[in-house]
Amino acid sequence: MGKRKNLTSTLKKERRKKKKQSEQRKKLERKKQHILAVSPLEKCFFLCNYKGSVYRFFKEEEHADALARGDVYLSTLDICRAYEDAEQGDSQEAYETYLSGNLSGDGDDHEFVEKARRSGIGIGPGSRDIKIINCSNTVSLPDAYVLCTTTEFLPENLNEKFGKYCVEIKDPRKFFVAVSKKINSISAIREAAIREIIYADRNYTGMEQTPGPIGFVKPSTPYKKQKEFRFLWLMENMGQLNPPLLKCPEVSSLCRRIA
Repeated sequence: MGKRKNLTSTLKKERRKKKKQSEQRKKLERKKQHILAVSPLEKCFFLCNYKGSVYRFFKEEEHADALARGDVYLSTLDICRAYEDAEQGDSQEAYETYLSGNLSGDGDDHEFVEKARRSGIGIGPGSRDIKIINCSNTVSLPDAYVLCTTTEFLPENLNEKFGKYCVEIKDPRKFFVAVSKKINSISAIREAAIREIIYADRNYTGMEQTPGPIGFVKPSTPYKKQKEFRFLWLMENMGQLNPPLLKCPEVSSLCRRIA
């Protein structure tokens, strides 16, 4: 009996361990659907496997020269939202909207409860004959620091709107880590991420997955030709952001003037 009890105890411990590991994996996967946390001084997480160069275009040559020597000027989501030019600005930057359509169901129907939750409506167990008609629920990121680049050196697509002076950033990951450390030395970062922009509708419905990580989805028209690669930093202090000019000479070896 003693051996059987010990064996049972061991099996239970193994099950608990596997359950905990499974929950941790699921939690990490859920996190990957959103902005990934970054500890700039320890470890960064990335939302893509992109390993090529990215390119930053400028209207002023002196601004291109500044980045090449490691002076990094950031923008913000609010600035991007305020641009009047349709190809540079996007009033819905870092927004996503869930559309419910017409729904009916009970509080014991898991799928109905989930659709209601996505619509911003809580349904308790045991509720009966609930109807939801054409609700929408929009979420957005608050203001955040951003640096927008492109994955392709295509002056013909970008010169007119973004300028003819260009800097190549040869290793976006190393650049991101170095700039994150510099930002964090000035003000604490809450979350940060980099990836290519996903060009898709920012609305979703039913049990569809979200269009992509919020802050990294834009409509195809008129933006797809820009082939944007974005760096984004959410700060702990979510008050009004004043984009800093970061003196970051350690990234100068990663930046090269090419036009």
